[in-house]
This record gives sequence, structure tokens and C-alpha cells, in this order.
Amino acid sequence: MIRFMGLTSLAAARSEAGQGRAARPSSVGAMTGTSDARTERGLDRLVNFSDAVVAIAITFLVLPLVDVVEEGRAADLGSLLTGHYGTLSAFFITFAVIGRLWAVHHSVFEGVARYSPALVVANFVWLAAVVLLPFAANLISNVLDTDGSVIALYIGTMIAASAATLAMQLIVRRDPDLLAPGAEPRRSLSRSLIVISVLLAALVLAVAVPAVNMFALLLLLLSGPIERLVHRGRPGGRAAHRRTERGLDRLVNFSDATAAIAITVLVLPLVQLAPEVAREGGGVPALLAEHLDSVLAFALSFAVIAVFWIPHHRVFEIAGDYDGALVWLDLLWLAALAFFPFSTSALALFPDSRATIGLYIGTMAAMSGALVLIELRLSRHPELRRPGAGPLPLAPALLPFALLLVALALALLVPSVGLWWLLLLLLQRPVRALLARR
Repeated sequence: MIRFMGLTSLAAARSEAGQGRAARPSSVGAMTGTSDARTERGLDRLVNFSDAVVAIAITFLVLPLVDVVEEGRAADLGSLLTGHYGTLSAFFITFAVIGRLWAVHHSVFEGVARYSPALVVANFVWLAAVVLLPFAANLISNVLDTDGSVIALYIGTMIAASAATLAMQLIVRRDPDLLAPGAEPRRSLSRSLIVISVLLAALVLAVAVPAVNMFALLLLLLSGPIERLVHRGRPGGRAAHRRTERGLDRLVNFSDATAAIAITVLVLPLVQLAPEVAREGGGVPALLAEHLDSVLAFALSFAVIAVFWIPHHRVFEIAGDYDGALVWLDLLWLAALAFFPFSTSALALFPDSRATIGLYIGTMAAMSGALVLIELRLSRHPELRRPGAGPLPLAPALLPFALLLVALALALLVPSVGLWWLLLLLLQRPVRALLARR
């Protein structure tokens, strides 16, 4: 079968070659397989598919934390976090790693207008590494510093993703026909080579000294100074690169995909209750009687994510451009959003705990604070706003953030009131009216 496919492909290639060698845009383009038959929709599918895979991978990082809660072995939230601090740290570290990998991928594809088979293959290698990272993170959170091979797998996966990124850069540079007219590759090859070299050094350190564990990744902080040292004395500063509408759309669509998965993950604890309800009988009344906290936690958290998605939607309606800072602020918002299913599961297990209520409201405050920073960025940089958008007032974002901080403080001081402190958010409209009179 494979031989038949190879012969068929060879015959087709010979037929295309005989029809018009002169019509090829460039010899390099022919080598990489570019074709005028490849449409913009095809590139959009490749990019959107990649973003969807990354959104799933980055959101699934929270599942080990949710599973820890569902096991129900901890007496309180404090003992749960203490016993699984490795899982907690693995979530945040790996979220930052995948977020960084996605930001670099976004930068590489900015300005790309076409694709080739080689680019598709390199992209799938990159996706394979990204998909493997949640597994490596969960593995390292369980063995901690007892096995150097586990941290080697984690860093090795990062090296594979970085090498695939470098391969995509080389493909785009060797075939200029893949770029939009007037566009240039945004990310320098030297930066990628430096990152890979530093990761290799971190890999050697982690294998030689397993106790170093994830701290070996701190060597990545040296990549920036090393790059500046390498480029020192060279004429010209950092080139200004064109940012496209597709790049902004990717940021928005990636955010929506991550939010969609996070809001769906909320229902998983309820899905896992179905076999128990079927086994013990009683139907829906029994479910509500025995697991009312889980049902209410799901309903509340679904509403909370929806409420936070609406201002995010409103803010990015105003945005007409983006920069690196805006990308990272959006990733900060997504990190709090992806963490929310864990806060929800903890709330269902310990509904009357001061720590759990503080964690829940604190996660909401983190989401709200990230939105404030996003709006502040757009407010201070009018060039990032679309033409005719006008000034961006910060009061609509600052007010709920301030009320959430007050609710968090009161919940920690008077935990008996519980989540009812969130009713302070209903004061937004009266406070706005009061401020408008001044």
C-alpha cells in the first residue's frame, strides 16, 4: 500500500514537473512544495488547528489538581496544597512554558501568508511536544526530585518544541514565497539557537544533579543577556516588525478557545458522579441531596467565567493592534481562568472553609486584575486601539476589581458569611452613579 502511494505520488510529481517548470516562483519554493493552489483558508486552518490544540493542552494542566480534590483524602485545603505542592507548581510553571512556546509560534507565523508540506510537518512535531508537556508536568509533580530521567523528559520535550520552532523558521527563511509581500521573518535564528543551547545546559544540570529539579529552567533567564552580548556592537537596533490583523485574531481566538475549554472542564466533577448515582440509585433527587455543593459550585463558576468573558470581549472589540506586553497580560488572564476549575472543585469539597473561600474569590480577583492591566495597556497606548475607538475609561474595570478585593478581605476576616460577600459586586451600578455626580 505504501509502495503504491509512493509510485502514485511520484507519477503526479513528474506530471506537474512536465507541465511547466518555468512557472515555478522559485527553486526553493519548489523544493518546499509551495503551490498557488494552496489558499488562505488552508493557512488559517493550520493556524487555528494549532491554537486549538495548544488551548486544550494548556487548559488540561488543571486536571491533575481537580483530580487531587476529587480524591477527597485531605482534611482541609491547607493540607491538600501542602501534600500536592508539586502538582500546583507544575501547573503554573508549565502554563508559563506553553504560553511562551505559543507566543513564539505566534511570532513565527506573523507575516506568513502561505504554507508548505515541510512547514506542516514541522508544525505537527511542535504540536506533539506541546501535547506531551502536560504528561511530563504531571509526572514530574509526582516524583519530584527522586528521578533525574523525569526532569530530563520535561526539558527534552521543551528542546523538541524549540527545535521544531527553529525548523519552521528555517523553512520560512529558505522559501520567501511563504511570506506575505514586504514581510520579513520576525524572530531571529540566533535567539532560538541560544534558547536551545541554554535548555541543553539545563538538561545536563538536571540529569547530573536531580535535586535541582525544575530550578534548572532558571537558566533560561540568561538567554536574554546572552543574546544582547552576541549582538553587542552590531549596527542598528531591533527591527520594527509588522503586526497583522491575523495576529490579533489569533490572540482573540486562542483566548476564546481556552475560555471555552475551561468553562467545559467545570462539568467534569459532575460527570464523574454519574456512575455513583446510577450505582446507589435515587436519581436526580439523590444527586441534589448528596452533592448539592458540587452542583451549586458548577453553576456559580459557569456564571463567573461568563461574566468575566464579557468584559474581555468588550475590551478586545476596542483593540486594533497588539504588542508583546498585551499578549503576556492576556496569558495572565488565561492562567487565572484555567486555574478556576481547581478553585471550583475545592469550593465544592470544603464549602465552609476560610481558605477555600479566599482561594475562590482570590482567583476571581486575579482575573479581574488581569483585565485591569489589559485595559490599562490599551489606555496608555492609543496606537493599539482601533481607529475611532476613542479613549478607554478604566473605571468600569477598576470598580469590580476593588469590590472583589474588599470581598476577599471581608471573607478572610468574617468567613461565616462565606461567598455571600460576592453580593458586594451588586454595588457597581450605585457606585458608578455616585461617582458620576461628582
